Amino acid sequence: MLVSSSLCPTTGAASSSRTDAASPHQHVTTTHAGGGRRGALQLWQFLVSLLAEGARCVAWTGRGLEFKLHEPEEVARRWGAQKNRPAMNYDKLSRSLRYYYEKGIMQKVAGERYVYKFVCDPEALFSMAAPPRARSPPAPAPYDVLTSLYGGVYPQYLQPPPQAEYQRRYYHHHINHTGHYDT
Repeated sequence: MLVSSSLCPTTGAASSSRTDAASPHQHVTTTHAGGGRRGALQLWQFLVSLLAEGARCVAWTGRGLEFKLHEPEEVARRWGAQKNRPAMNYDKLSRSLRYYYEKGIMQKVAGERYVYKFVCDPEALFSMAAPPRARSPPAPAPYDVLTSLYGGVYPQYLQPPPQAEYQRRYYHHHINHTGHYDT
């Protein structure tokens, strides 16, 4: 599969024999041009869908494509339910996320616990995950969410909150009487 964006390398799934339970491409069955394995919901797509629906366990930080897992075990539980893997936990999920670091799709934000960011061009992500256009339905909703962060117009409910709003929503209980955040 060819990806036109230089911002995101191909996933290399064709050359990878990675099939362990931690792989974000587990249960993938369809092969497309170029030999890449695709088909099932991938972890990054699942995370974007949680972000789009406004789940409390994960939220945008307000800094571009950066997000935080507020309840990492809940995110892992939901991912396990999605993949029919009831033993899924955050340790296993984080191994899957590390797979994305290698592929240039996502990275851990240094110095912040449970904070990650997408580093790949959204169009390239979806071209890697979707079958050829002639056989595929319109782009999934997560595409709209990610591309909107690159300047598109999109509904208010899909917008990641500005950083100040994020801090108000998720850190209000850490503010002391002087108005400063407790550490």
